[in-house]
Amino acid sequence: MSHIFISYARKDKKYVDQIAHALASDSMDVWIDDRIPKGEDWEQDIYHNINEAEAFLFMLSPDSVASEMCNKEIAHAVANGKRILPVFIKDMGVDDVLKKFLHEDLREEISRRNFIFCREGLDDLNKAIDEIQTTIHTDYEWLKYHK
Repeated sequence: MSHIFISYARKDKKYVDQIAHALASDSMDVWIDDRIPKGEDWEQDIYHNINEAEAFLFMLSPDSVASEMCNKEIAHAVANGKRILPVFIKDMGVDDVLKKFLHEDLREEISRRNFIFCREGLDDLNKAIDEIQTTIHTDYEWLKYHK
């Protein structure tokens, strides 16, 4: 079973929940922050789950790239050698999204990766889910080495 961490902005939660549910139906262990138990140190729990993840899905939207916490999550994933999959969930240009990152060094980290398009109302959700699953399951040796 693949353990997947999903980073997203709260404003995108409804659509991200659809994506997470579709991924979980393929026997993937999908982690989003609503799993944090009440009373726990939420930020440390997030970092712990990034560390445990085999893949880090970053749901790209204007709100997520401008989010201080999303920027921290990506920085932590990069620092820990996680496999990062940028997934566009809003209809906007790549350059427009990348310019909004709070941390400039993350722009290059994200922009050099091949994107998956799963834009609500524009892209075929099932096709995008298949692409995400295929990407995660591809190069399994790489995943085992970096876990």
